Amino acid sequence: MNAKLARALVQRGVIRQGTIIEAYQSARGLSCVCDSHKLMTFAVVAAKAANDAVAFETIGTDQVRYRIPSEFVQTLDGMMVKRVAASHRLTEDGNELAPRRKKDA
Repeated sequence: MNAKLARALVQRGVIRQGTIIEAYQSARGLSCVCDSHKLMTFAVVAAKAANDAVAFETIGTDQVRYRIPSEFVQTLDGMMVKRVAASHRLTEDGNELAPRRKKDA
């Protein structure tokens, strides 16, 4: 998820404390090097914004706290980020969609 979109969704109250996200977390291979990512489930505790980045303070299913960058987030409460953005009239980049035109009768 784009940082601008994450910021807009936090401001609108879509992402708040208790929101369930699925995000990629670094995973160690057999060589004990973080060379891959695993999709995991987290509960948002807080959102932190600094400069052009947004990160989420979360608690994983293993009851450990994690800081997840917005770029790693794939779903919000079970919905794909693209669909959540569209339902709030936002693009995937966090920009407002143009207002709908009325059809002529």
